[in-house]
Amino acid sequence: MAGGHAATSEGMATPEDFAAALPQVASQSDMQAHCTGKGGLCVLALLDSSRPTHEEEHRAVVSLALQQKEGGTFTFAWLEARKHASVLQVWTGSSGPLWRFTDLSDVVDSESTFTITGATFKNCDQRALIIKPASKSDTPYTVAFVGCTFINNYYENSTFTTAVGGAVYIAGAVDVLFTRCTFAGNGAGSGSAVYSEAGASGAGSLRIEGCTFAGNAGQGAVYVEGGVLVNITNTRLASYVPCASQAEEEARKKAESSKKSKKKKSKKAKKAKKEEL
Repeated sequence: MAGGHAATSEGMATPEDFAAALPQVASQSDMQAHCTGKGGLCVLALLDSSRPTHEEEHRAVVSLALQQKEGGTFTFAWLEARKHASVLQVWTGSSGPLWRFTDLSDVVDSESTFTITGATFKNCDQRALIIKPASKSDTPYTVAFVGCTFINNYYENSTFTTAVGGAVYIAGAVDVLFTRCTFAGNGAGSGSAVYSEAGASGAGSLRIEGCTFAGNAGQGAVYVEGGVLVNITNTRLASYVPCASQAEEEARKKAESSKKSKKKKSKKAKKAKKEEL
């Protein structure tokens, strides 16, 4: 995980502390230095400096950054909202999940929602996201994805047919919401796009609203088990594609069935011939 900033009282913080806790991203090189290059999870605040409330909003995000414990889960940065198109790019990853949610307590309380809007997760070869709370909570955290796109992400272990969660893997007491998201071309043995199950921290819920699933390869675009509450509404599921390994397994079973059938017919023929004699 990305290393955090040392917990510092906002009242005692200097301008240098503020700048270090919440650096501004104004270019691709800044994005690399303050966010993507550090790995882990980066909280990128889109702030509009023309708004009358800009200073108040900036201080609020700085306060969150300063309150985070040393070695915490997140790094923080901010981006001028009116210029974000020239800086933000598609999120891509390889050799491991792009983002891993295990503890949100540093930046959000259990009654709040951590929301990611309009992001694209693409070409991650060991899933795009893992959402797995490390500890139990009386009130599960909520993680929401709004208008996000998940393209060509997959998960493959030593046996593809047992791999789960091609784009997103969820386990434990966390409530996850996908709204107006698109999942296309993702793959895994089960839950080719999303896989959700109970974990050590308990069971949570999965809500999918107004999403599209198309061309995902594996057994079920969405796979849920272990007591997870699920609610899917106004969602389009289209063009299911069996994965290569699954097709091979089906072909093997068909061949075995054909072989057994031929063997059974042969026994019947021999028995009939013997009775004739």
